[in-house]
Amino acid sequence: MPLPGRPREELVAAAEKCVASMGDALLVTDFLERAHTLLPAESRIIIEAILQAFAERGESSDDVAEEAGLPTPWSEDTDPASTLVALLAYAARSAGLLELAVAGLLEREPTRSNLLPTRLYECIEAALMEAK
Repeated sequence: MPLPGRPREELVAAAEKCVASMGDALLVTDFLERAHTLLPAESRIIIEAILQAFAERGESSDDVAEEAGLPTPWSEDTDPASTLVALLAYAARSAGLLELAVAGLLEREPTRSNLLPTRLYECIEAALMEAK
């Protein structure tokens, strides 16, 4: 279920607070667990958020795919589940990358908060309740 209709700024601020408290290693682990429960279209949304975060750091999709061990040139037709797992493994080596990806996802598609790992989702939900 998506998080309650709150301004995007509040949603992103709560997410950033939660991500900072979790740390990169736990966030990657939680995303890896979540990756196995997503539908292909849902995986693609997370993939896009991760690629956008890398792009904000100046890396092209093809460069990221190559570094993550994916076929290049990278294509959206590549299996979403294996692509997501490979990108998460690569993102684990890039401090703060998933924080950018989560913030970007919530800024662009706040109604997709239900795609986040459970621990992160529940932390954001609690932070938003505290802010009321």
